[in-house]
Amino acid sequence: MNTKRKVDIVMNLMYNLVLAVLFSLIAEAINAGGVTWPAIAVDTGVSYVLEMIIAIFLPFTLWGQRVALKYAKPGSKKFRIICTGITAIPFATLMSLAMSFISCVLMLHLPFIVFFMAWMRIWILFIVIAWVCSYLFIPVFIELAKKILKIPAEYNPFEE
Repeated sequence: MNTKRKVDIVMNLMYNLVLAVLFSLIAEAINAGGVTWPAIAVDTGVSYVLEMIIAIFLPFTLWGQRVALKYAKPGSKKFRIICTGITAIPFATLMSLAMSFISCVLMLHLPFIVFFMAWMRIWILFIVIAWVCSYLFIPVFIELAKKILKIPAEYNPFEE
C-alpha cells in the first residue's frame, strides 16, 4: 500500500467518526423528532461503517483532488474549496440516501414516500455539513495521520 493510501485511510478513520456523529444527530433530530441514546449509538455505528465503505471503494477525495489540481495550487484556499466541494456533494448525497433508506425502509418498514421525504429533509444539510467539516478538518486529520504513521511533516499527499 502506498503512502498516500495509508494517509487517506487513517485520515478517514478519524474524519468519518466526526461525520458519523454529526450526521446521526441531524438525521435523528430532523427525521425522528429528537435524539435518543440507544438510537444515536446505533445510527452512529451504522453511519461510520457506511462512511468507511464509501471512503474505501469510492475515491471521492481523489476525484476532488484531481479536479482541484486543474484549477488551483495545492494548499491554497481555492484548492481546498474545490476539493472539499467535489468530495462532499456526492459523499453527503450517498450518506443521506443510505441513512434515510436504512432508517425508514429497512428498520421501520415505512413506505417509499416517507423515505424520500426523510432524505429530502436532510440532504442539503448533509452537504453543507460535509463541505464545512471537510474544509475545516481534513487538513488537520491529514497532519494527524502523518504523525500516527510517522511520515515526515513535509510530505504532501497531493503531489504523489
